[in-house]
Amino acid sequence: MRRFDYLVVGSGIAGASIASELAASASVLVVEREEGHGYHTTGRSAAMFIESYGNAWVRRLTGASRGFFDTPPGGFCSQPLLKRRGCLTVARRDQRPALDARAADIGATGSGMREISGRDALAMAPILRPEAVSRAIFEPDSSDILQLNAGVERIERRPEGWRVTLTGGDTAEARVIVNAAGAWADQVAEMAGASPLGLTPRRRTVILIDRRPGRPSNPGPR
Repeated sequence: MRRFDYLVVGSGIAGASIASELAASASVLVVEREEGHGYHTTGRSAAMFIESYGNAWVRRLTGASRGFFDTPPGGFCSQPLLKRRGCLTVARRDQRPALDARAADIGATGSGMREISGRDALAMAPILRPEAVSRAIFEPDSSDILQLNAGVERIERRPEGWRVTLTGGDTAEARVIVNAAGAWADQVAEMAGASPLGLTPRRRTVILIDRRPGRPSNPGPR
């Protein structure tokens, strides 16, 4: 049994931020049920660090945080926060004007990217249909966010605080639970006996697929 002052449910921007602040003066445990930190809204639905995502102000904030992710403060973590993957935005021939506008928009805020031919895009991602890729934008520095896997299965009120049962049967106790589960906050709240607010998780637009055996994806050169 592990005991903490605070247990933070959810490792998106809200959960990670409050955990960082609390850790300066208390013991903190952050639990996340998904396979990656910031997996949903914070991580663009795929636990990805993508500097071209969002409007100009969001892109500037993302770019400004890059240094922290690449070189976190000493003692912050024991492994890299980012793993370079690269990101492709592809366009059919009739979508090339939209791709040109997208490239100009990304370039205006200094995000790293380059335009590539349809042939080069297909070499990186052979699963794509040739007729669907006329040109593409490649962002070499887009990265996977550090992976983790732990979820909350049960919450019990105890005289000294709370006991939380995690995925796999591990348990932890904490004086305070911080519910930073985003769209799933109602589910966590109900486990703790609190009234739900009416939050509903919604499906997003990113689809993650496994590459075909024998057809490895190619992240491409920097």
